[in-house]
Amino acid sequence: MDYQQVVTTIENSHRFGKASGYEVSSELLEVLGHPEAGKHIIHIAGTNGKGSTAVYVSNILQAAGFCVGMFTSPHLIDFTERIQVNGQQIPQQDVVRLGERLLSLPLQLEPTMFDHCLAMALLYYQEQECDFIVLETGLGGRLDSTNAIGVIPDVSIITRIGFDHMAYLGHTLTAIAGEKAGILKTGTKAVLAVNDMEAMAVLQHTCQQKNIRYYDLNQDSDWGVRAFVEAHRDAILPGKYQVENAMNAVAAMYLLLEKNAFFGLVSGEEEFRQLLLRGLRASFWAGRMEQLEDDPVVIVDGAHNPQGVVALRESIEERFPDQKVVFLMAVMADKDYIQMIEELLPIAAHFFTVTVSSERALQGSELAKRIRNQDVPADYIEDVERAYEMAKEYGRTYHMPVVAFGSLYFIGSLLEKVKSR
Repeated sequence: MDYQQVVTTIENSHRFGKASGYEVSSELLEVLGHPEAGKHIIHIAGTNGKGSTAVYVSNILQAAGFCVGMFTSPHLIDFTERIQVNGQQIPQQDVVRLGERLLSLPLQLEPTMFDHCLAMALLYYQEQECDFIVLETGLGGRLDSTNAIGVIPDVSIITRIGFDHMAYLGHTLTAIAGEKAGILKTGTKAVLAVNDMEAMAVLQHTCQQKNIRYYDLNQDSDWGVRAFVEAHRDAILPGKYQVENAMNAVAAMYLLLEKNAFFGLVSGEEEFRQLLLRGLRASFWAGRMEQLEDDPVVIVDGAHNPQGVVALRESIEERFPDQKVVFLMAVMADKDYIQMIEELLPIAAHFFTVTVSSERALQGSELAKRIRNQDVPADYIEDVERAYEMAKEYGRTYHMPVVAFGSLYFIGSLLEKVKSR
């Protein structure tokens, strides 16, 4: 098979199997001899901010001189984005070689796309002799494929928790937090991000029950992580919400410092903080408050649930105070798009809607209708590129920024079209 055939075969695997990801990957990694054995693991779960947190963690560790594998999902443009070593995507020939090996394995349980991706990543990181592996969960935590690794993570990070994937994770923050907390194992150290008290109660109880040393960023009393990050806003990615994501990564590094992970690499607090800053400054994460154009200003952001949209709105209000915004939106039908729209009403001048290329997509015409029901102008445009140009023309005419959001699949397709030009 060639590269596209391997990727298509993997992507056409079931999104959800009959068995949990944990069960499937447990068998798969056992058959492969646990390629993750002997590696230092940073495991990340949560609803929002996992990807950005993973990027910050990876870049700080690279700045210290470690070889770092990073596993994230979904990809925006190319499959290879999911599997990176020191910021470099896995070569296509390695996807073919490892993919053919995985697809030929005799297994009792049928792997999903995500199981194949995880196994490929761990095999590749083993070959590349990575020191650290930064693993982002796919969905939840307790039953997620990444939770099948046979290594106790050095640090486990739980990012912001909100209402998403409720059909699988539960309809209360308590239930969802319980699923996310499933990655917390005795022997790890934990970073607990800023969260609602309902979720925090579950996370803290889990840590106490399992005797896990944890750092609570709701308190942030020991190391002054928030003060450090806020004092160096110029070092992190754009977007108000990136402060919390950077805090997650910095707190994780302090926990690694406690484990002597940086022994011989830094001496003293000041040198350690300079290392943190080098890593933060080196970080880039496509599709997160990413500016594509200047006239008018065009920003794309991967906000795809109500919590993410609140964070997006706060970032827009911080950057463009007292300004109205033109939105370009496409969303999946299983998302709470009504609340997403309502969160943006105070700053919205006009919406342009399109339909995501996915069987899960909400039709853009229906989305525009729902928006107009909120007394905000909205136009459905069938062609994505034409919608993009119309949104820009509106923004240019009325001197407003344009913000595209709603689905990572949509953002990926938009980035591919714009950057290919």
